[in-house]
Amino acid sequence: MSMENLKSRTDLSLDEINQLLDNEKDVNVFKKLLYFKFKEMGFSKIKSCELAGFPESSRYYLEDMWAEGGYNSLIPHYSGGRKSKLSDKQLNDLKIKLESRDSWLVDDVKKLIKDEFNVEYEYQSVRNLLIRLNVPIANYFKIKRDTNKISKNVIDNFEDISEKDKKEIKEIILKMKEEKNLFVYQKLSYLLFRKIGFSNKEASQFLNVTTVTGNNWLKAWENKGYEGLLRKKGQGRKSKLTKKQLETLKKN
Repeated sequence: MSMENLKSRTDLSLDEINQLLDNEKDVNVFKKLLYFKFKEMGFSKIKSCELAGFPESSRYYLEDMWAEGGYNSLIPHYSGGRKSKLSDKQLNDLKIKLESRDSWLVDDVKKLIKDEFNVEYEYQSVRNLLIRLNVPIANYFKIKRDTNKISKNVIDNFEDISEKDKKEIKEIILKMKEEKNLFVYQKLSYLLFRKIGFSNKEASQFLNVTTVTGNNWLKAWENKGYEGLLRKKGQGRKSKLTKKQLETLKKN
């Protein structure tokens, strides 16, 4: 099979991945291929990240990249030296805004950049920007897929759950089916996991948030129900800059 054909497939065998590794010159692409080699060898995604030299959270974007087009999607598409469309000041402003959440959906950041700075970025460029800024990328499609499986399993095994918990779980699942805001969906997912017996640490790790954040979501639900999960104006993580520093930054 030709090398070009291998580069566009997502169902490569271990021997075919080794063939790509033997011909790879780019160190970063080589590392990404190593992740898929270790996974094909039978290691878990988390262990494969460790062996390839990636943080375990990288497994989400590596899997997404591979699903988009195999090897070809692993290759960085440089802009030939063109500078960022955002100025240094705009990048700094963006980073401050991104601190309001623990993780972001790429499409949400793409829209945020357009709304706030009137600058258009391609999806992959936004993903690369988030990685460069060390901003955790939320993988809501995985969350939705895996949470839906767990939801169905919960419904099928309701006899093991108390009547009080059944009622609350049904309410959470109903809200999840209706929810359009993916950030609120993430909070509801966390609540579902807690209500069916997951520990705070387990539920938080699954959703890639801190245990403090998870506990805050649970308290918000217990105090105000669904309304407590909705972000109000002025909520979110506070800027590390003082009000005076922000005003100075805006003037420059």
